[in-house]
Amino acid sequence: MSESGQNVKKKNIDVCLVCSKPPYQSKKISSKLLDFSIKDLLLKYGGISKDKGVICRNCERRLETLHKKTVEFYGECQSAARKHDLTPVVCNKRLPTSPLVGFNPKRASLEINEDYQQPSQHASSENMFEDLSSNAEPSNIGIPDHSYAGETITPILTQPENNVGTCISSDHDYVYMNRNTLYNPVLPDITTFLKNTTSSRSNNHLNQEEKSILINVIQNDKNIYGALMKIDNFRNGVISELCLEIDSSISSMGNRKLLFVSELMKKDVNSLKSLEWSRIIREMMEKLPVLCTLLFSTMLPPQQRSCYTKIERVIPKAAFVYAILMQSRNIELSLVQRMVSMLLMDNICDQKVYDRLQPLGACLWYGRTLTVVDLIGGSFNHHLIDNLQLKRFRIIGDNVNWKTAVHDERIDNKSHMEHAFASAVIVQNTDFSYLHMPSPFHCTMQVNEFRDYIPNPNDIQNIKYDYTILIARVLQNHIPFFRQFKDVIPNEISSPISDKLKQKSRVIPLAVLHKNEQRYQDVVCILDYYEKVVEDVCSSVGKNMDDVKIHIGGDLLTRERFSGAKNLRAHHVDPKDKFSHLSPITFELFHLLMNFLTMTFKMLYSKESGAELGTLKSFQDRISRSNVGEDVKNKYDADKDFFISVVDMHIVECTLHYFGMESKKKRQWFFETIGDVVSQYVLSDSSTNECWTEEAIKVNGQPVVVQLTDGRKVTLMKKSKAPKYDYVKNYAQMMLELGLLFKDLMDMIKLPERTRGIRLLKVAMLYFKSHKNLSKYALDILRFLVHQLVLLSEKEANEEFYGVFVNTNGHFNGHIPADLAMEHLVKKVKDHLKHMFSNKTESNIMNRTKALGAIRDIAENFEKQSKVIVRAKKHSDKSAADDEKIILKDLRKLKPFIFEAGRAHEHFSKIPSTIVNQLNTSHYFEWIEPRIQMFATEIGN
Repeated sequence: MSESGQNVKKKNIDVCLVCSKPPYQSKKISSKLLDFSIKDLLLKYGGISKDKGVICRNCERRLETLHKKTVEFYGECQSAARKHDLTPVVCNKRLPTSPLVGFNPKRASLEINEDYQQPSQHASSENMFEDLSSNAEPSNIGIPDHSYAGETITPILTQPENNVGTCISSDHDYVYMNRNTLYNPVLPDITTFLKNTTSSRSNNHLNQEEKSILINVIQNDKNIYGALMKIDNFRNGVISELCLEIDSSISSMGNRKLLFVSELMKKDVNSLKSLEWSRIIREMMEKLPVLCTLLFSTMLPPQQRSCYTKIERVIPKAAFVYAILMQSRNIELSLVQRMVSMLLMDNICDQKVYDRLQPLGACLWYGRTLTVVDLIGGSFNHHLIDNLQLKRFRIIGDNVNWKTAVHDERIDNKSHMEHAFASAVIVQNTDFSYLHMPSPFHCTMQVNEFRDYIPNPNDIQNIKYDYTILIARVLQNHIPFFRQFKDVIPNEISSPISDKLKQKSRVIPLAVLHKNEQRYQDVVCILDYYEKVVEDVCSSVGKNMDDVKIHIGGDLLTRERFSGAKNLRAHHVDPKDKFSHLSPITFELFHLLMNFLTMTFKMLYSKESGAELGTLKSFQDRISRSNVGEDVKNKYDADKDFFISVVDMHIVECTLHYFGMESKKKRQWFFETIGDVVSQYVLSDSSTNECWTEEAIKVNGQPVVVQLTDGRKVTLMKKSKAPKYDYVKNYAQMMLELGLLFKDLMDMIKLPERTRGIRLLKVAMLYFKSHKNLSKYALDILRFLVHQLVLLSEKEANEEFYGVFVNTNGHFNGHIPADLAMEHLVKKVKDHLKHMFSNKTESNIMNRTKALGAIRDIAENFEKQSKVIVRAKKHSDKSAADDEKIILKDLRKLKPFIFEAGRAHEHFSKIPSTIVNQLNTSHYFEWIEPRIQMFATEIGN
């Protein structure tokens, strides 16, 4: 008995339920066959009632053939009944027991139930179509399933207790819902309307009277077509012929054997990214000209049908309507629905949006959308290779951290932080192949001394020129007199090295790895993944990897981890294992700016200095900037805007203090005058802020008097330093010194120029080292300068420098730091992770994030094809003019640039006039020299 039980279990699972043979190819009976469940077909045609099991390929084909022939036979019988004016039997009590219960042909005519009348409220349930089984897919007889498969429309009256929706998975783009809903009274009207307007050819005979009218119209009426269409049977006949023509065309579009593939049937990633409405419209014009004519005639009045502009506006609408109609007849024609689903995914719409739009035929349901996202993620390598196309690229990465909360917190179930690592490929548009490229480390250490890392007089002169232009821009905005000098001030300080610098950069997200950069074993896995990406790209384009060097980097922590992981693999022999292709490794500039602003706030900001007029805290309180604070990392934007406003007002104040007019040529006068302002208030000697007194030289208590040759007598005097300084003026000059370098760095980032960037980094390194002897950013700037001046060739140095920028808008001055672009990507990744709810498995995270780049391409192509309005995602910056007037009013009252010995802010009582005063020069030189050799020979470069 147990043996037989085991045999039965084996039969249900391992052998075909029909032929009881082990199948070579099998399919689960819970899957679909001709849009119907196999288990339901087995129940009706074979009497097999099983919930689980498999069916072999041969039996599946036999079942499919049986079902098709039965449906065809049923259709012929119904057609014959209508032809002989017989009432088709559709509501027979015995019908539920026949094999045809609930199974209507996919493209069956709507006339099957043409004579059906609305059942009375007391209709017996025995006269209604019944489902195949309690667990079967809902019958298509009833309220139409948004007409995706063109099923027959037959109204039914169902029992209220069965009014439950059921989601059934599908091979394509829809969800079948249980349609056990209340009876819709409009269904009989629709059925009658379709019967009268789309009847078959046999029912459109003209009677004798209509024939006489037809002959009379042809002989006498000028408007023949209008008169003919007034004849009901004639008009219905014409409509019927057009419907048959449309039906024939649509039927051929779903048949791949006819060597025609519809645009709407192409569902690969490239088709989604390159969808064009014009190609869809052209297909409709060729295959369904009648439908195309009706659509455009409905959308446009006669006078607009020859206007290109008006037609162009309705092309996306007409193509979208056409796509919905085609998918209603053939569920495989779903290209547009897939594209719309990707648009919703790009904007991270709620799941319910998909489920509400899917019944309208606008998109896929959410479960199917996730399947498409997985397919796109699976083709990630092709997407990456298509975008690179033999161009140079670099890789940047950053940590992604999020908190996982728990609903019921227990001792073994608590909220915790999750860590992953996001990366992106940045395609480089600039080409430096024309530059000289000798072997690495071509310079000797004697040629490159520590003086090359200190701003020389030429660097200072160029920085003075930069500051002059930056000050001029501020003065033009705040002092009307200076607006006359607009024509002598250049729009840009930097000069673009190439026209390609204005091309928009392509940022391609890589898969997010469930790795933590704080652990070296995870960082090694990350670099292994980078090597695999580089290998796949090079092998696809047929490039030898021996000479490939890929620039990688991130923030300061990421750079240190990458270099450390590369050091750990230095003993390996295989270049791939020792990460030889991942070089150079650099820090990024956005975090440099953030750290520079942090240093500035540590020097000039104190929470207790609000009562001291002229300090940052006092200005903050005066203009009520509550979002400004010492935590620059979390308040960077607010702190940056506030600091720039304060610096601008100090520029205005020092200019008003210094300003004088002379009648000279505008450009010469302007640059000499503003340059003198820079020399006096920004790049000044600290001795100008010291108070001196004079004392007569005495001998034996008597002043020494000297008689000159002209007879005049002069008393010899000596100068002595007073013990007092003006620390308020020192504070203001420190504000200008740090503020102008910060503004210069930001301006250089917008339009990168290598020579300008190197000299600004020299000054920034000097300031970082002056503020804090153990500054990490001073060390990393020196490392970057060694790359630029010693280690790399001219070609490689240019590639490294311009690789740390990303062009976001296709203009010369549209660059941002690469790590800022990475921060934007991390924010987007976090939004997608949040939308995944509890389904954050490692594989799901990788698949979703790999698809982000292709989804963005699909969205951008749609916006281009449909000419979507580009809207800013945030409001434009509100003018700070009113706040700046308040700051300037306080500065005018304080007069910080007029020397008054003994002045000081209580909390900044010993602040120097320049940050360099805090630097030990000899120690600085000793700090630079040994590190040049160290960084030039570093394994982790």
